[in-house]
Amino acid sequence: MKTHIEKSRLFSAVCRPVGCSLFLCVLSAANAQPKTELKQETVRAFEQYAGEFEKNIDAAVRGRKPFLWILDQDPDKLKSARSGEILIFKPDRNVDVPDGMIHVWGVSAFIDGVKAEDAAGLLIDYDRHKNVYPSVIDSKLIGKNGDTVRGSLQFKYKKVLTVVLNTEHEAESTALDEGRHFIRVRSSRIAQVEDYEKPEEHELPPGRDSGFMWRLNTYWFLEPHRDGVLLECRSLTLTRRIPFGLSWIVGPFVESIPRDSLKELVEGTRRYFSGRTNASGSGEIPPAGIR
Repeated sequence: MKTHIEKSRLFSAVCRPVGCSLFLCVLSAANAQPKTELKQETVRAFEQYAGEFEKNIDAAVRGRKPFLWILDQDPDKLKSARSGEILIFKPDRNVDVPDGMIHVWGVSAFIDGVKAEDAAGLLIDYDRHKNVYPSVIDSKLIGKNGDTVRGSLQFKYKKVLTVVLNTEHEAESTALDEGRHFIRVRSSRIAQVEDYEKPEEHELPPGRDSGFMWRLNTYWFLEPHRDGVLLECRSLTLTRRIPFGLSWIVGPFVESIPRDSLKELVEGTRRYFSGRTNASGSGEIPPAGIR
């Protein structure tokens, strides 16, 4: 009869190669990042949904609906926001479209000691984003025409595997009555980077990639409130559907990145202004707009 030690050694001898093989399979699958292709019918479905979604956005901007969605739904949330909580909400359910999915998320938070125009200035100041938001590893202003700016952002996300995206965006900023500000941002180009920081690093053709992000629209609402600003964002993200059997690889990106990136934006904005206030020793914050 084999002793307990002998049985353990036998078990390890049998399982070690199995475990190594499983690890290699996991690593190979993660590196493979299964590719797909963005279809025109997927784009049309996104644009159609975004058009309907923006009808509610425009109604809020023009005063036909409450400006802040979260307070319209639950006025008691103001207390939570003012206490420092970052409120994640769903303006609508996620939407299945042909060969894709639209993720609908929102975030609301209060930033103390900040003017709405300063917060709005930072959100469209693409030159600064790489120094403010952790997932942005490079950023720059491409151009400015009146209240519309164009900028590029390089994102790096890590969830099971690492994904790097080169993106370009057009942001239109509008100053409203009573000190409110509204910013509409639409992506104009999103390309996935393959073999990041390797000699063979290169961009994949837009729409012929892993499908982690094909389109991104964000809508920012900023409202002065006593000694600070209530900041709210609603976003639409178009991704691939999760392929069968690969949810553990693709799922963390297409499901959590649209939500987590919003929270990071608010946290980064709050941290930026908190640091500037502390550095100046007063509540006065120099403007963070385009230089």
